[in-house]
Amino acid sequence: MNKFWVIVGEVYRKNVKSLGFIFMMLSPIIFMAIFAIVGFFIAKDAIGAKDVTIALVDEPVALTKQIATDITSPHIVLVDSIEEAKRQLMDGEIEGYLVTTEEEGYIKADFYHKTTNKNVDLSDINNYLSNIQLANITTQLNLAESEVAKIQESKVAVIDQELTLDENGELQSAENEEELNQQQFERFVKKGTAYTVAILTFMFIMNFAGIIAQEIASEKGTRIMEIILSSVSATTHFFGKVVGILLVTFTQIAIYGVMFVIGWNLPIVGEYLNQYASGINIPAVVGPVLAYGTLFFIFGVIIYVGISAFFGSLVTRTEDVQKVMTPISLLGMVGFYVGMYAMSNANSPVVVVTSYIPFWTPFVMPFRMAADTVTNMQIIISLIILVVSMVIITWVSIIFYRSNVLVYTNESMFKAFKRSLSILRNQHKKA
Repeated sequence: MNKFWVIVGEVYRKNVKSLGFIFMMLSPIIFMAIFAIVGFFIAKDAIGAKDVTIALVDEPVALTKQIATDITSPHIVLVDSIEEAKRQLMDGEIEGYLVTTEEEGYIKADFYHKTTNKNVDLSDINNYLSNIQLANITTQLNLAESEVAKIQESKVAVIDQELTLDENGELQSAENEEELNQQQFERFVKKGTAYTVAILTFMFIMNFAGIIAQEIASEKGTRIMEIILSSVSATTHFFGKVVGILLVTFTQIAIYGVMFVIGWNLPIVGEYLNQYASGINIPAVVGPVLAYGTLFFIFGVIIYVGISAFFGSLVTRTEDVQKVMTPISLLGMVGFYVGMYAMSNANSPVVVVTSYIPFWTPFVMPFRMAADTVTNMQIIISLIILVVSMVIITWVSIIFYRSNVLVYTNESMFKAFKRSLSILRNQHKKA
């Protein structure tokens, strides 16, 4: 047992003290920060800019001067002709130009801009022109203000509500607008939590699976493995490597937890929560997603790390590690992208099926939970499948690891795997 902890301690110390660990610790934070910044600017551009200048062609329409006077955002300048507006657009003086016309008493407006210009927010202009159009029609039809008010109030608004599953698996909906807004905010927070779990799962699997495969291949290549296995069994060595990597993982998670607690208690975060999440118990909302997501994360990492240890034992040179890690990388990427798809379509048959496949459950199931499309029983079933698969996959990996860890060959991974099967069969015959 002491030898086991010696292996665990050596793996842990070597990785925690490395610059690679610092980079792995900071990379998810940097990645999510970049994603948030890019998303902010994309959303801002989609909304449209208001603090810009556009031109309004002053054609023989009395409406133009009225628009230029009453609208302050965006800033409007009058030009004499379309040719002048095009010249200013080409020179970069304006972001676009607006042309208004009247046909049979109806106002028509066209905004022209280049594809390289900013996306301009025209909502104030649209509302202004709509009100003028309504006033013109009211005058033409000789309607009273009370009649116009009735027409405006008669608009039917279709409210989009998503039915969610309660703890008993029954469909439920929001009772009022306030509850609907709260429900939408809670779902946004849950999806953010699920996205964080998926990102961390993907990055940890890709990083630590590669590390354990690299270490085992390096020990084989330098023949240190023969010395190590002369004093400990291959099974002890296998579990020592896996547990050491898991302790490094838990250390990194603990650091994230401390950083989260510090950030949660910052005054700016408290102000934001009071403004947008007043009356919402955030820990209660994200608690189930985070708790189950952590379990999916741990068991998923164990599966991928165990397989990587076996794959690392198939090669003798460290430069061949990337080749044998390709299948694992592809499995992880498929799960990650299905998870991203589940963010917007949690009820898709592809999402539902993959959420029960052990290799992809850690990526997909948190998004189904965030969308409230699964019951507690379905979550527990997927968790049981994941745990049973983890035990079976780890057991199979140990069997192949023991038969292959001292086999030295420069053959391809497929041929090395066939050789491993042959050795395993011969061992069973001797037994």
